[in-house]
Amino acid sequence: MTYNSLELQKRIMRRVNFIYWTKRILRPVVLKSTFLFGCLSGLAAFVSVRQVLINLLSTPDTSAAVRLIIDAVTSTDAKVQMLFAFGTILALWIMRDVIRGIFSDSLSFEKQRAEV
Repeated sequence: MTYNSLELQKRIMRRVNFIYWTKRILRPVVLKSTFLFGCLSGLAAFVSVRQVLINLLSTPDTSAAVRLIIDAVTSTDAKVQMLFAFGTILALWIMRDVIRGIFSDSLSFEKQRAEV
């Protein structure tokens, strides 16, 4: 199969545009956030979020809230424990990426500003 120059250029540009938009849409934070939303949706299917919030708001101090969360996670099903663990890991991973992004952007901005 032979292609003329214009057809080849169109095919190449179509692939380049596809890769560009795929990378733009599926950035790591977006992908991780999607999985985090899936974990949270799974947790909401197994756990009464309303009751958890009511119990958390009724705790007198922070240490009691932490104890409540630990007791609730350890005394539940394995599915819920796994979803909670994955959700926590993903949330921490997303926070790390966001913080790195903020500081790397501000550092590069300061570096550019110093060069001017």
